[in-house]
Formats: sequence, C-alpha cells, structure tokens
Amino acid sequence: MGWVAKRTNTRARMLPATTAALGLAASLTGGSVATAASPSAAPAADDARPVLALTSVADRVTAYKYGRYIYVDLGAYLVAGDDSFEAITTRAPSYRTEPVTRVNGTEVPGMGGFGGLTDFLRLRVTDRDGAEVHDATSRMCLNRSSVRTRPDAPATSGFPPGCQVNPFMLGEVQGVEAGWGVSVPPGRSLHGVPLGRYDVTVAVTRQWRNIVGIDDADAVRTIRVRVVSGRDNCGPWCRAEGRHGDRTHDRELTPRAQEPSGHDAVPAGDHLPDLRSLPAWGINLSRNGKYLRFAANVWNAGPSPLVVDGFRRRGEALMDAYQYFYTADGTPAGSAQVGTMEWDDRDGHTHWHFTDFARYRLLDADLNAVVRSKKQAFCLVATDAIDLTLPGAEYRPWNTDLHSACGDFGALAVREALPVGSGDTYQQSRPGQAFRVDDVPNGKYVIEVTANPKANLEEPDTTNNTAYRRIRLSGSGADRKVTVYAKGLVTRN
Repeated sequence: MGWVAKRTNTRARMLPATTAALGLAASLTGGSVATAASPSAAPAADDARPVLALTSVADRVTAYKYGRYIYVDLGAYLVAGDDSFEAITTRAPSYRTEPVTRVNGTEVPGMGGFGGLTDFLRLRVTDRDGAEVHDATSRMCLNRSSVRTRPDAPATSGFPPGCQVNPFMLGEVQGVEAGWGVSVPPGRSLHGVPLGRYDVTVAVTRQWRNIVGIDDADAVRTIRVRVVSGRDNCGPWCRAEGRHGDRTHDRELTPRAQEPSGHDAVPAGDHLPDLRSLPAWGINLSRNGKYLRFAANVWNAGPSPLVVDGFRRRGEALMDAYQYFYTADGTPAGSAQVGTMEWDDRDGHTHWHFTDFARYRLLDADLNAVVRSKKQAFCLVATDAIDLTLPGAEYRPWNTDLHSACGDFGALAVREALPVGSGDTYQQSRPGQAFRVDDVPNGKYVIEVTANPKANLEEPDTTNNTAYRRIRLSGSGADRKVTVYAKGLVTRN
C-alpha cells in the first residue's frame, strides 16, 4: 500500500471524539435530553431542512467557576441540512491582496479572513433581572468539534478538524457536512460573572443570515446557564484516576521494512512534491540583544506528498534516507536516495532528523550572506495547514507531533512526511539556530528561508523554494531593537 490514505479512512478515526462530544454536552443538563441525532427529530422526507440551523441539546446547562474562569459547554450546535455547507478562503501568494471568502462558490464581499467566518456569531448574556452582562460578535470556525446529528448523515465529515491560522496562510477550507453539527463556543461571554443564573442568547448575525439564507427562527437559541462554584462541584472536567492519554504513534506512519535494493527512475512532476518556503515571522531579539529569533515554515504545494523513509545503518546513529513517489491514487511510483537522517540526542530533541531540508540565512541589503543558522537537520511534521484548497490536499494529516513522526533511538527505520497543503514550522530560538547579531552592525537586513537548499529532494521546480522578510536592526546591547517590515498586506510579525 502507498503512503496516501483515502480521506474517508483518515477521517474515520475522528468518530470516537464526536461520540465523546455528544456525551459531554448531555452531561451538562439537569434532566433527560433529546439530541438532534434522535430519529424522532428527523423531518418528514418531503420537508426541506434549513441550510444551517442553530439547535441546543437542552434549555438549561450548568457552568463551573474557578476564580474568574468559568468552564461551560452550552450544548449549542450549528447544524447543516440536506446539503453540506462550505466556505473557502484564499489569497494571492504575493500577499498584496486581502483574503477572499466564497460561500458555496459565491464570493462574500468584505468577509475575507482566515480562522473562521468574520462576525458570524453574536453572544448576548443577561442576568436574572434582565440586565446585560455581555454582548459581542465573534468569528466562527465551522470545523470545530463537529458531530454527526442524525442517522442518515454521512458517516464521516469531509472537512478539516479545525481552523489553523498561520500569518502567511494561502487557502482555508471550512464547512459543515450534511447532517452534522458544529459546537458553538461560549468564548468569554461568562468570564468573571458572579455565581447565579443567566440567559445566554446565541445568534447568527443578521448579515450572515442574509448571506446564507437562514430564517430568524433557525438563527437564535437562548440557554439558561446556572453558574456554580467549581470547588464544590467538579463537573465533567474532572479526570478519572488511571485514565491514559491517547496514543500518538499512528500505524500509518510505519516505514517500509527494508531499504530498497536499487534506485528507480524519478517520475514525472505530477508524482513529485513542490516544496516552498514562507516568509519568516515571530521575529524578535533575545533580552541581551545577542540573538535574532524567528519562525520559519517549509510547506508542500503538491501535487504529491513528500515521503522520506530512513533505514538504520547497523551500529550507527545514522540512517540512509529514500524519497518515495506516489500517483494521485496512492500507488507507489518509484524511489530515490536523498541523503541521510541523523540521531539528535540534545535536550529538546532526542529524535531523528532529516539533513539539509532547509537553510536559514541573514542577508545584507545587497543579499550577501552575513550570518547562517547552524540549524541543518529537521524532523518533518505537518504542523500548519497552509493551503488546503490545492488538489490532493490532506485535510486531516496524521503526522502532527514529534513523537509519531521522528522515532526514538532504538528505531530500525523512520518515516517522515509532509502531505499536500501542509508545512512544518520551526521556531529558531536557541543559540546555534537563531542568528547571533551582537557583532552585526545596525541597518537593513533580509531573513532568507530556503527549502531543499542542496536539491537533494526530487521536486518539479526549485525556483520557488526561497522566501524573504525584510528587517532593520537598531540600538545597542540590551536596548537593541528589530523592526519587521510588512510582506505585502501582511503586517503581523
């Protein structure tokens, strides 16, 4: 079998979490609960369900207060009707235009932005006397905590599990599968309120009712919330003794059992990954002004996943690395030796690194190298969704943590991968990784991030592997400062 799993299989592993979410919502109620998943709640076959509708598992829930913090699940859900509801947000790679959001294919002016639908929800809280305690609008991520709400709904959701926000994100997909519901977050609506009873009104804002076509009756729900002391009422957030955490090792990450005996020919570009870099962000100086720290991301623009298997040399802390190629349906299409993986036993690492995956340099105004980061080896993990609108993008990547992807010292073989649409972010904050700049004169500089600098990995195009971010150094010693320039319209650092 090839590395690329069908999306339905990947998504199926999320089902136990949806069951738990329904159970949690039910546990917050004081009596019996009829959920949207009940067969009796389904409309007659000839009745059209609303495109989206707010529903709640109960009229009353209990919240638990610890100091100023309150933990509550409102049990409110936004449920899709007979068809899936989809919103796609994109922007140009130049970052010179604002993101554009399209709802079911139609552009929504003025509502662009990543991380959820802009000003989609309104939460209003009043106390027992009717006095307003909170009233605010917020974004709504349609991918959060989704659950199947009726028996005839698809077995799995066809959308990503959340809304990630990378400052240089290019494409986001979010939505609600037909017959599925998305949990409505309480946000900070009850933050700091005294013990007592409150009415929380959850509503889809007027502008989004008009955009989507939601009737007023389907757009508003009011829930009575009783806030009690968490010290005396542990509630559903208590962790049972002896409960074990979820496993992080995924069986799909198992590499091939042995090193290939020969080198296959490198296939055509449609079977190769296209590695690209994002401009640096999170740029800052250490307190003593000696080190310039930053975050960098290399991502895979497809059309094929990047899959690298390492095979241990007997008696050595070194593996020979091979890149594997796949067709669109996941069929193996060849392999090539692409370097090595080395064991890193330093604190904070203790896993296998693939060498020469990326390079970081500080350049002067004429693009001459001034400082080079000593970071040369990497554990490949899909930490960030960069563009899930690409053909073949994997909505639910499974190698998202270091433990599952990078192996331990006793590993015979390791598989590291980047699926289409995802990237790996590294924070260069340690000496040797960050740029040492105490001897670098003040002035304008450029942080250069380059993917696949030695062209060890096979890809169809290497001209798009480098990204730049302009900065300016000023001051001295502990008063040293760094100014970060915008990249197009992206001002976030």
